[in-house]
Amino acid sequence: MATFHLTILTPEQVVFEGDVESLTAPGVAGCLGILAHHTPLLAAVRRGVLHVRREEGRKYFAVDESFLHVNGNAAVLLADAAVEVADEHAARQAHEAMVRG
Repeated sequence: MATFHLTILTPEQVVFEGDVESLTAPGVAGCLGILAHHTPLLAAVRRGVLHVRREEGRKYFAVDESFLHVNGNAAVLLADAAVEVADEHAARQAHEAMVRG
C-alpha cells in the first residue's frame, strides 16, 4: 500500500514522525480518513483518538483539540497535547483524562 509522511507535533515535542499507510482522525465535522496522495486539506480536529496504520501495525494516539494539514503527500497534526498509547482502550482512557483536565 502507498504511504505518506505523518508528523504529530505539540508545543513541547515531536510526538510521532514517520511514513504511514492511513490516518483516521476525529474531525470537528466528522471522521477524517487520510490515505496517500490525499487532496490538500486543512481541518480542525476535536479531542479523541487517532488511528494510524503502518506496515508494522497500528498505532494509537490520544489527542487534544488540533489542526490537521495535508499537502504534497504529507500530513502534519498540530495538537495542544498528544500522547502515544499501546492500544485503542488506553487511547480512550487517555482521552478521558484530557477531557477531565
